[in-house]
Amino acid sequence: MHYVIEYEACALVFLIVIAVRYFDIRHFPCLENRLFSVILWCAMADLSLDIIGSITAEHAASVPVWVNLWVNSVFYGLQVVFPVLLLCYLFALSGHRPGRGQALCLALPFAAYLALLVTNPFTRCIFYIDGPTGLYTKGPCFNGLYFATLFYMGCTLYFLLKKRASLPAKKFTTIWRFLLIVLAAMGIQFAFPHLLLTGVAIAVAITMMFLTMQNPEDMLDLVTGTFNYGALMQFLRLLFRSGRAFQLIAADVGGLRRINSMFGAEAGNRVLGKVGAFFQSGKEEKWVFRMIGTRFLIITARQEDYRAALGRMSERFDRPWQVEGVDFLLTCSIRCAPSTQGFPSPESVVNLIDRAYAEPAGVLAPGVALEIDRTLLEEMHRQMEVEDAVREAVRRAEGFELYFQPLYSPRRGSFVSAEALVRFHHPALGDVGPAEFIPLAEKAGLIFQIDEIVLRKCCRLLRSWQPITGMGLESVEINLSAAEFARSDLAERLIAIVREEGADPANIRFEITETAASGAPGALMRQMERLKEAGFRFALDDFGVGYANLSQVLRLPFSMVKLDRSLFLSGEKDQVGAVLFEDLTQLFGRLGCVTVAEGVETGKQAERARRAGADLIQGYYYAKPMPEAEFIRFMRRQPTLFSGKA
Repeated sequence: MHYVIEYEACALVFLIVIAVRYFDIRHFPCLENRLFSVILWCAMADLSLDIIGSITAEHAASVPVWVNLWVNSVFYGLQVVFPVLLLCYLFALSGHRPGRGQALCLALPFAAYLALLVTNPFTRCIFYIDGPTGLYTKGPCFNGLYFATLFYMGCTLYFLLKKRASLPAKKFTTIWRFLLIVLAAMGIQFAFPHLLLTGVAIAVAITMMFLTMQNPEDMLDLVTGTFNYGALMQFLRLLFRSGRAFQLIAADVGGLRRINSMFGAEAGNRVLGKVGAFFQSGKEEKWVFRMIGTRFLIITARQEDYRAALGRMSERFDRPWQVEGVDFLLTCSIRCAPSTQGFPSPESVVNLIDRAYAEPAGVLAPGVALEIDRTLLEEMHRQMEVEDAVREAVRRAEGFELYFQPLYSPRRGSFVSAEALVRFHHPALGDVGPAEFIPLAEKAGLIFQIDEIVLRKCCRLLRSWQPITGMGLESVEINLSAAEFARSDLAERLIAIVREEGADPANIRFEITETAASGAPGALMRQMERLKEAGFRFALDDFGVGYANLSQVLRLPFSMVKLDRSLFLSGEKDQVGAVLFEDLTQLFGRLGCVTVAEGVETGKQAERARRAGADLIQGYYYAKPMPEAEFIRFMRRQPTLFSGKA
């Protein structure tokens, strides 16, 4: 039979080009990369042997029998190895580990076919070469090759559909198309044996895999030559899946901003490339990743490599780096972990590094290495637990409780307002303070839902126990997170909630911190004006904590200013603090704002606040924050309280 080998010859050349490109670029040794490398070598060997075997089969009379037997036996073996490798590759992508029984069932057809192939020279069950005539003849079990291949292709299709949820859409689509191309080529070649198309189909499918899934450049950071963030997460998942011990060195490089400003961003990138090349140099076995910006992560598998890498980094950054003929000293802030025991997930590694660079660790001098210890790990675990608990509580709209702290008017001798404070209780974690869960909620994007829960609860309570008409209160104050003001629809959303709950906007005063008020006054002004039109009022909270532009803040429509406790306490220590507090109180009073002294805890402090001219006083001296039921009982007794006091 005359075989048409031109298609496969072209496919082999093309596959060699792909292989040269693939192996020329560095890629980290994860399981799928190793399997793809084996698949690539097997595909090239398969195509080469198919071409050689077709030629020797055509000229069997003039070629030694053992050459034909050897070439075709190896070729037919690769024909079954290839679909087995594809199945293993799918397992590596999806993270599936077949059990012992499942692995045995999957291995049996391959083992049976391999046994037939090994014994074929004696049994002639797959193919044989007739000695006298040199005729190449298929044996009775030749179609077993197709059956074995179809079996593994079918298993790959089954597990592909079963593991679809754990595979990215691009990888799922690529493997699906791979199967279709190879199966179509097998069908054509079964019908027309002289057309050698299976190898062509394999070459096309592998090229498709290379372009969409296995291009090493997708894993590299083009500026530094290190692996990128996507490769980092993939590598961490591999490490966690394998259970192998490893060490971490995070390095944040400083000083590049000055280089960028003097020589431009391109020069800065060249320096960053030199830094990346340095991190990858040396004899240590390590993997280097660029996390973000100027931050790198180095992973080692042995303690001696970890210590050696740390030593080399410390020594190198003591010497200057040359840029455009000028020497610059770069700094390198290091956060390292000699042991990663207790890390629950790949994401926890990134979170822990971010935490290690935050306060108070972040105030360490550049170049100082901070070892991530058990305490920091426990703090991170606590944060993750709290964030997960808050996320679930927000989803269920439960676990949040309102406490109320009334504000006392010395002039009227009664309580005239109350601040609503949110508290969080979790069955496992117990009571979690707002100083702990609110920053985590803001970071996780959950603060919007929490503020909505608080506002709805306040509206319902305003309707149910009538604090305005029944208790003499003028308003209930509700804190708005600074993160809220990034939303362009804030005003309309708040108005819609209050209307939906049937509350009167005039009874609600939103508290806005000094930091939020000074952050984006233009956008905030537009939101506040719209809310003011709807009947809401505003209080400037914690004034004196930040460094706000006073004239800028006072242009906002605040009707109340709450002076932070730190301002009030400074007046107890020196005369300057006392004068400042009194002058601020009088200044805001002349501007038509109600002034509130916060954090008053003693009778002496209450008297000082009254004499300074504070309109309202808030603090433990008069009342602590109370749950709803306790607050109602307290308010019903309030006309008789504090008679004769400040």
